[in-house]
Amino acid sequence: MYGRRISWTWESYGAGGSSDTFPRRGLHMTSKRVVGDVNRNGQKLIEKTDTPGNDHMQKLWIVECTVQTNGAICGHRYASNGSDFFQRKCPACQGGALGPSIAPALNILCVDVGSFNSIGWANDAYQLGNGSTIALELERRGSLLKAGRRLALGFEAPIWTPRRGDVRNLTSSRGGAERMLNRDWSAGAGCGALAACLALMPWCLQTLIERAGPIEGTVDLTKFATGKCQLLIWEAFVSGAAKALSHHDDAALAVAEFASRYPAIESDVPPEPAVNHAATALHIAGFRVDPAEFGMPGTVVCVAPGQRAL
Repeated sequence: MYGRRISWTWESYGAGGSSDTFPRRGLHMTSKRVVGDVNRNGQKLIEKTDTPGNDHMQKLWIVECTVQTNGAICGHRYASNGSDFFQRKCPACQGGALGPSIAPALNILCVDVGSFNSIGWANDAYQLGNGSTIALELERRGSLLKAGRRLALGFEAPIWTPRRGDVRNLTSSRGGAERMLNRDWSAGAGCGALAACLALMPWCLQTLIERAGPIEGTVDLTKFATGKCQLLIWEAFVSGAAKALSHHDDAALAVAEFASRYPAIESDVPPEPAVNHAATALHIAGFRVDPAEFGMPGTVVCVAPGQRAL
């Protein structure tokens, strides 16, 4: 056997012409699976990446759940070794394993805020989820922080409000993208998102710190980009024609926008004296925060129409 090359090819098997695959001896390793294929558990192949998997000679594939739960498609997205695709089950609704992570040096996570059924999240590891999986995702990100990694955590809601001297302008637009899109922070949608964020953000940060420990957090992009803090809280702005069809897809668009512009991000809403609710939430959760940040604005990243998710 020494010196003899053994490799594998993939063939179909299963009753009724199933396209599920298994390896056998052959000339090379290939797969008959193509983007758009759906396995026997309703998991759809979205993308084949060149990122090595955690199984021998495997690359990671991006998979999305197409199973309907309570009248709506689950839509959870995650990574899988190519060899596991045929049997993969959804981590969100079928009890499957979460799957390998495509984790870059900088970790980016965005949460589209709302009630439990309206929460959506996405990260830069090709994973998306909802209210059922957000705690697990935050625990994973907390573990990365504990290991010394950095996390840029965004919330799709106003995380700071203006602090002005003229009572007539207290609730006026913050300018920039808000004025351009006619989406003031104090209008109906902005107020609703802000209220939900005031409840959800402290819970998210409390869940995060239980794994991460009391590290320093910040709303100051410069401090984060220069490595002075491990955790950054930023504001995602996805509105109007830029919005996608689901909450987690909105979050994915915001992650892609942040990643494409980091570290040279200029806030899409101009700075002014502020009350920073994210800095307050960091402090309440137990993270170390510079007290000066309670009164400074945060970085707002607005998604342009036509932006594509990672």
